[in-house]
Amino acid sequence: MLRDIRFAVRTLAKSPFFLVIAVLSLAFGIGANTAIFTLSDQLLLRQLPVRDPEQLVQIRITGGRLGNNNGDGIRTLSWPTYRDLRDRNEVFSGLMARYPSMASIESGGVTAVIVAELVSGNYFDLLGVRAAAGRLLTPEDDVNPGAHPLVVLSYRYWMDRFDGDPAVVGSKISLNGYPFTVVGVSEAGFEGIDVGAAPAIRVPITMKNQLTPVFDDLENRRSAWLHAFGRLKPGLSREKAEAGMRLLYRQIQQEDLAQPEAAKFSPFARERFLKQQFDLVPADRGQSYLRERVEEPLRVLTMTVAFVLLIACANLAGLLLARAVKRRREIALRFALGASRRQVVRQLFVESMLLSLAGAALGLLVSVATCKFLLSYVPSTVAAVPLSAAPDLRVFGFTTLVACLAAVLFGLLPALRATRSAHVDALKDQAGSLAGAAGHLLMRKILVGSQVTLALLLLAGAVLFARSLNSLRNVRAGFRPDHTLTFTLDPSLNAYTPERRGQVFVELQQQIRTIPGVRSVSMSSHRVLMGGRWDSSVTVEGYQSKPGENVSPYMMSVAPEYFRTMGIPMLAGRDFRVEDAGDNGKVAVVNESFVKYFFGGGNAIGKHLAVGIGNGIQPDTEIVGVVADSKYTSLREENQRHVYHPFLRTPKRIGRMTFYVRSDQPPEALMNVIRQEVRRVDPNLPLFEVRTLEEQVNQSISNERLLASLSIGFSVLAAFLAALGLYGVLAYIVSGRTREIGLRMAIGAGRGDILRLVLREVFLVTLLGLAAGLGAAAALARLVASQLYGFKSADPITLAVAGFAMLSIASLAAALPALRAARVEPSSALRYE
Repeated sequence: MLRDIRFAVRTLAKSPFFLVIAVLSLAFGIGANTAIFTLSDQLLLRQLPVRDPEQLVQIRITGGRLGNNNGDGIRTLSWPTYRDLRDRNEVFSGLMARYPSMASIESGGVTAVIVAELVSGNYFDLLGVRAAAGRLLTPEDDVNPGAHPLVVLSYRYWMDRFDGDPAVVGSKISLNGYPFTVVGVSEAGFEGIDVGAAPAIRVPITMKNQLTPVFDDLENRRSAWLHAFGRLKPGLSREKAEAGMRLLYRQIQQEDLAQPEAAKFSPFARERFLKQQFDLVPADRGQSYLRERVEEPLRVLTMTVAFVLLIACANLAGLLLARAVKRRREIALRFALGASRRQVVRQLFVESMLLSLAGAALGLLVSVATCKFLLSYVPSTVAAVPLSAAPDLRVFGFTTLVACLAAVLFGLLPALRATRSAHVDALKDQAGSLAGAAGHLLMRKILVGSQVTLALLLLAGAVLFARSLNSLRNVRAGFRPDHTLTFTLDPSLNAYTPERRGQVFVELQQQIRTIPGVRSVSMSSHRVLMGGRWDSSVTVEGYQSKPGENVSPYMMSVAPEYFRTMGIPMLAGRDFRVEDAGDNGKVAVVNESFVKYFFGGGNAIGKHLAVGIGNGIQPDTEIVGVVADSKYTSLREENQRHVYHPFLRTPKRIGRMTFYVRSDQPPEALMNVIRQEVRRVDPNLPLFEVRTLEEQVNQSISNERLLASLSIGFSVLAAFLAALGLYGVLAYIVSGRTREIGLRMAIGAGRGDILRLVLREVFLVTLLGLAAGLGAAAALARLVASQLYGFKSADPITLAVAGFAMLSIASLAAALPALRAARVEPSSALRYE
């Protein structure tokens, strides 16, 4: 084996051009696969670094709710419901709960906004997480509301903020203006169970009022906000545990309906509540909203990079077949000297393995660069996303495995074919002869045809994703993103009273309005196009809803001048005023879709509505304005019904607000000035998520931009590799038929005849590859339909563009060998061997 390796190194060194092409092709193919695996492993595949993660399950409830839901609607429970399930179940060795939140932390005179996590006292014990310093939370730390101001730091935050100082344990820090005691640090490597997010601190759930002062629903059974995870008892299957928990949950539901406050709900709502589906889903990989967002794009990209690697392998297999023809005499001589076929195949395969390992080594560098590019599309949030582009042992193992598989794909077949030839004939053949090489040429044509097919698939995908992105960019958002800066403030994180929060927002709005160049400024309770939403059922004057009807429009609290600042046309009535506050704030602005649905497009001004449905609810909020439709959660959504409320209507609910500042100058120029204005109001008031509205729009379509960018890049690479394969086959054909070409020209064939003769070979291979690729592209488009916008499959335009592009690339690849053949001198060609 060592002799084979040394000989392979010497042999490859004699062909530097082939060596560079082979290693670079493999580096891009293997590197792209490694990059996608690096992120897929962290987000999709890897189990949580906790004790026996396969025993973990998460509670999922689907169906109608009785009350509010602060979450995704299927994975949340109220605190009282969680306690009932925790204390009365017989299937779990433990049931814990958690809820992510934001907090303002002040330590050493520095204030910052961080992501915190409210957790039950058994959180760390159930997961089997140990302390790196101090101690962790226990069930005794989570008994009485407001009585346990304790905090556990994450290891990452401890190192970043406190430089790993053990003296921080036992010290006081201020969270939202409330003193907390640091009791410990969780172990290194544990980031939590929300994969892709990294809470900096964890506090007991019973401290919820201090951590979420605007949203204090700890004892509200009608408010679902907690995520619950259980550990199955040893030997108990998930299916049996699920059956037991369903019986318990049905009992709790009946008890809920017996409560006095449940009487206000309609019979339909009560019936729908009883039809809820209770499930236990595997949670060995935790939960992750980031995972859910990028899972489908990562699967599409995994398929894409696999095609790129297959094209690179097919190209290399063709090059090795050509090298095998040139080495026929060498191989025949080895057989003549007594080498077995197994020994010769092994020596040739060693060369392929060295090429593959060299490509893998360089591919790791390509992988890191590609990963960093991918991570640039991850939405930026306050939470540090602990995703790494650096390869670890799992990535090294994957890369090695891919390198070995690639070596088998492109190296084994040429090695086997090279050792099948008639060795005596090979020794008689002269160097330029192609005797016995017809099989090699046919195989190379098949390989090139497959490259054309795969490259066409990637080109069609690139066209699809590019068109989808263009369709989204051309969607009418309903507002103007140009010349607008946006940022978020949350005075509730600085222990402000509700009255003071409203004063801060009004004061800051007035100050920003005086900045030179600012045309208007306003704020809203929700960032547009960022996925968050607030919807609630409504009772509308003069409209009788039907059982089961969706009467839940999107809602948003906004300040005066919001519609002017966002560029949303006011169609009728008026905007909000400063006076619309408190008891005077029972006014609302609705959009076109709301008016069409509830009033048939007629006049809505002066009509009334109320939030909520049920017995005794009377519409008491006057509609004072109608605005044009605009997008709320994403550009993909259809126009929804909207209700806007004045943000000062309920001062106790005022918390985080997002500012929008429209100016005559580039919005980036306002950032420093606005930071100064915020510091004038309160030096400890942090602002975050500062960006232009155009950046926010781009971030909302980050998946589409990622797919379009990478699919275009990978398709260009695939087309280049396919063109390289076509060029190699055609150059090989021209070289092998030089005498024939000379003879044809000697008996009267013109240069045009020679061009047609040569190009016929490449176009036959290309057209066969295109025919197979077009059918496959149409089928592939249906698999990625969920990632497309504006169309659901590969239409004739997409297929025509991709096919024409591939045909043009093939023509360019064939041009040089064809022109060389047409310029052959007959006298030289007839003497050619």
